[in-house]
Amino acid sequence: MHIHEYQAKTLFSRNNIKTPKGVLIANTKEASKACSELGGGI
Repeated sequence: MHIHEYQAKTLFSRNNIKTPKGVLIANTKEASKACSELGGGI
């Protein structure tokens, strides 16, 4: 079976399997914001 990551995360969520939160970014400003929201650093 070949599925995309977003499909796997949906499948896992429906079956109460926790996955890390992620966000899509397109530039450095968004990367900085995402790091703050996710609790990480650049």
